Amino acid sequence: MNWGYPERGKVLLFGGDLIMAAAAAVFAGNFHPVLPSASTQPAGRIVLFVLVFPACFYICDLYDLSPIDGARTFVRLLAAFVVSTCIIGVFLLFFQWQGFSRVGIGISVALFFLLSFSCRSFYKHNRSRFANRRGVLLIGKERDAAALQAMMKSTSCPYEFTGILRTSSRREPIVLSSVVEPLVAVATAAGGSYHVVGTTRVEEIASSSGAEQFPENPEAEGFSFHDYGIANSQKLEQLALNCGVDTIVVSPDFSTVELAESLMRLRFQGIRISTLPDFCSQILEKLPLETLNDSWFSFASGFHLLHKRIFRKVKRLMDILLACVGLIVTLPISLLAAMVIKIESPGPVLFKQWRVGRREQPFLLIKFRSMRLDAESDGQARWATAQDPRVTFVGRILRKLHIDEIPQMINVLLGQMSFVGPRPERPVFVEQFKTQVPFYHLRHYLPPGITGWAQVNYPYGDCMEDAKNKLQYDLYYVRNASLTLDLRILLRTARVILFRTGSR
Repeated sequence: MNWGYPERGKVLLFGGDLIMAAAAAVFAGNFHPVLPSASTQPAGRIVLFVLVFPACFYICDLYDLSPIDGARTFVRLLAAFVVSTCIIGVFLLFFQWQGFSRVGIGISVALFFLLSFSCRSFYKHNRSRFANRRGVLLIGKERDAAALQAMMKSTSCPYEFTGILRTSSRREPIVLSSVVEPLVAVATAAGGSYHVVGTTRVEEIASSSGAEQFPENPEAEGFSFHDYGIANSQKLEQLALNCGVDTIVVSPDFSTVELAESLMRLRFQGIRISTLPDFCSQILEKLPLETLNDSWFSFASGFHLLHKRIFRKVKRLMDILLACVGLIVTLPISLLAAMVIKIESPGPVLFKQWRVGRREQPFLLIKFRSMRLDAESDGQARWATAQDPRVTFVGRILRKLHIDEIPQMINVLLGQMSFVGPRPERPVFVEQFKTQVPFYHLRHYLPPGITGWAQVNYPYGDCMEDAKNKLQYDLYYVRNASLTLDLRILLRTARVILFRTGSR
């Protein structure tokens, strides 16, 4: 679920789930043939239901409605309700809350399930009613326009591409440039088909009685959008105010000095002004490397974790609490894992490896051993691969279930890692990435994490291209780190563990 620019229907669906969860809690607490409802904990049970059910919905991916269908929704919704009911049952049993009956909880949960499924089915068949498309005008080059249009067609963002005001009089062929290619790849992966060849053919803008005319350019091969000619103040204001423009996106290599006054007036009239990297990151929830430069990093907003000391202290406190609770809760699993590792193969239970931490300081990462002792007997560092022959039978199970990561909570207690942050890499790989991947060193200004934004959005990487793609998510986290984003990452991590994706 994209919280930066969510579809209106998704917001209504999430709000409806909160209301229905609260109603289910009230019904379950007051439906009891014997015990009076006064003996219940009304505020506590409402908070419990409102926290548990939407969280499990999010973990089961029930707010990503782009692939919505009856069977998928039904199965995932059923799984979310089973898990939620179990969690609530354990909680009520542990705290011995009175006033609940099995019949009351059963009826309220069943009604909640039917209403949730009905709401999602209604959304599926009436999605167009919730689409509030907002026009986007680009000030930039044709290749940026092609990238922007590909991105919008590949996502469920509530925007549509209005057209482009060119920054150059020379018309360029639209090719798979370094800017367009990664965004077109996103679109293709989502099921789109974009053949970006040919040149955008543009009619000369004619003027009649001093008024500008903005005709639609003929359809280009692969892409079609309005070309409104060279950018100037008069044309910009006419387009923004008369063509349903909600957001103006400016390419990072364009100087806005001559349009600054017009952009200021439009902003104070309610039109959003954004740079191309900002707009892409808010929709894709990553920072495309091809849109970034040193100047953007110098003036971009965000990066609060780097500047706000209180935020770092709160995050550190949460890390300590989570690590203590996590080590205690997972102690039986850890003892079982240690036993089966020792039984299967000789050698130590724990595996220690040098990794690069905050400000590029090396530290020893602790994991349960999942490979043979002679995995790198020749001294050559290697990425783990699919069906890696160095991984033991037990180690493969531990990796699939992410149990091998449990000892890293010791690194968290030692202050070497955080629960959430960019994953630490080995020094030999970091040196390679720093020379071949732009801005790679920026990820080391935050403590590394057991899980991270890249880990929950991108599968395990074993090549330089994967490192570039994952860095885009890491930089997004460096810029937007917050307690809310950390919570989203932890919930998505539960989803990754549940569906066993992202590990090797």
